[in-house]
Amino acid sequence: MYTRIIKDKIRKFSLEDKILRLKKRNYKNAEKYLKKSKQEIKYLGNDFLMDKKIILSIKCNEIVAALETDPEKRAAEMYAVGFSYSLLDKSKTAKRYYMSAAKNGNPRAINALGVLYIREKKYTAALKFLEQALNSGYNMALHSLGFLYFKMKKYDLSEEYYKKSIDSEPKDFGEKFYKSEAMCNLGILYEKLNKEELAVEYYKMGVDYNNHPRSMFYLGKFYQSKNRFDLAEEYYKMAAEEDYSPAKYYLKELAKKDH
Repeated sequence: MYTRIIKDKIRKFSLEDKILRLKKRNYKNAEKYLKKSKQEIKYLGNDFLMDKKIILSIKCNEIVAALETDPEKRAAEMYAVGFSYSLLDKSKTAKRYYMSAAKNGNPRAINALGVLYIREKKYTAALKFLEQALNSGYNMALHSLGFLYFKMKKYDLSEEYYKKSIDSEPKDFGEKFYKSEAMCNLGILYEKLNKEELAVEYYKMGVDYNNHPRSMFYLGKFYQSKNRFDLAEEYYKMAAEEDYSPAKYYLKELAKKDH
């Protein structure tokens, strides 16, 4: 069965030729190579993703998924494909892959489905998936629930879940990132509620905790709104140095006002 799947994937995506060109090798038996080099293809997919070659990354994940016999590992690859499609703003295709991964219990995919439903303003469906992800022990769902309740204008609940996310102990880089996202989003919430001192406190917490560029950016926006252009410029520059595109734009606009 897997022989047929692998051949179909190679025929559809021509990944064999891409790998051979990139690696500058010549394999007589590409199928045997693919079976032995599953991890290498996975690493190659990650490299493509880092280089923003999203389609090539997707093709690698598809091959690895076809090679996987473990349902949990295969679900992880399907989630990775869905995530890549979401980067391309192809939410319908992303949802299809997330659904496939979620059926095999992948908590990241379950959480991602919840976030997609938030964007579609289907809050009941979003809540269902996010609670399922949280019950699976996926801490990043705490942040997603905070975001959901913010969109629903249930600010007390939004504050509660953002704080739970901040209080959680991160298990990996992803959870650490979303913890800093929660700090920034709590700052946005407090600013909306005119609790400016708390807003600044949490923005700065995001900066100090994880050098979080989005927190830097919102600090810049806050200080700009108070005509503290020196501090606005300082934080925009910090965010721009972290390659945060909105900060680069605001920095240019701020420079125009100086002339």
